[in-house]
Order: sequence, then C-alpha cells, then structure tokens
Amino acid sequence: MIKLGDSYQIDAQVNLPLDQIGSIEWTPSTWLSCDTCLNPLATPPNSYQYKIKVSTLSGCEDTAPFLLVVDRQIDVYVPNIFHRITMATTTCSPSMPTRGA
Repeated sequence: MIKLGDSYQIDAQVNLPLDQIGSIEWTPSTWLSCDTCLNPLATPPNSYQYKIKVSTLSGCEDTAPFLLVVDRQIDVYVPNIFHRITMATTTCSPSMPTRGA
C-alpha cells in the first residue's frame, strides 16, 4: 500500500536467467515508468491492478497479477494548541511629557 502521491518501485522476480527473457509486458501501462522492464516505477492516483507477461526466447510465456493499493486518505494536521499573540500597548500618564507640549 502506498499513500496518494507516492511512487512504488515494483520488483518483479522471475525464475529464469535474465538473458533468456524474450519480452516483458505490463498491462495496462498507465502510470508506469516503463512497460517493458521488470522493475517499473508506478505512480497511480488510485488502486490499480496490473498484469505482467514474461515470454522466453523459446516462446514460453507466463502471466501474473499485481495489485497496487493506494491509500487516498489525506492526512491533515491541525494544531491543538494556539498561542495568542498580544500587542504591547503604551499608555501615557498625566505626568509624562507628550509631543508638542
């Protein structure tokens, strides 16, 4: 699960040598940085179901689903303590000189 606005680096694992991979295809490719690599960066705005299809050079293929859940709840922090700012005021007493006097 990722938070809304975050990215997630997908790390798909395969059980064959990388040099035997003929093709990699992610569908849908929406919100992925790369739809033909094993570890795309995903930044979906909503939860998304992806599917990866890996084909070997000899023509064998396999698919697997990948669900990326996005927590769309936005955390808003409101302070629970407020500090009242007071303005200093000056008062003049009758014994204090004033301007223009």
